[in-house]
Amino acid sequence: MDLKLTRYKQYSREDLHNLTMPSNKKFVRGAGKWGLHGIISVPENKDDFVFMVTLNGKKYHDWFVEGIEETGELSWRSQDSQDLNKPQIRKFIYQGVVRRNIYLMLRTRDEDKYTYLGKLEYVSHYTEYENPVLFKWQIIDWEIKQELFDDIGLDLLKP
Repeated sequence: MDLKLTRYKQYSREDLHNLTMPSNKKFVRGAGKWGLHGIISVPENKDDFVFMVTLNGKKYHDWFVEGIEETGELSWRSQDSQDLNKPQIRKFIYQGVVRRNIYLMLRTRDEDKYTYLGKLEYVSHYTEYENPVLFKWQIIDWEIKQELFDDIGLDLLKP
């Protein structure tokens, strides 16, 4: 089942909880998967994921900066505790084989809502690095929306 999100619309964690969870499940800020986690499996399809990403231009090594290039390619790192043998990381790497949906929710400031930028397609990962694992993703149907990016504080990286 495809998660019904509107591209470029802003969502709070509570909004996303309410879209995906039964009405009798209460949202708790700072707790539970929608209130706290950065990677969330979609309740009706555990093979699909929502990435809750806060991009702030952090550098990892001298050559890896989290961000989105003008081409729509996202450089993203997993949590420090993740290695290449973790089941969730394996699912991301083999995303295209199984046809998992990965939805990108992005913000640049902790106090902001997340903007839905679209689904991600796995491009590559750096096999020589783990803890964290460093990924490249392509935002499907990417288009530059400079006014939106200005509003949410997103500076695109040069390829």
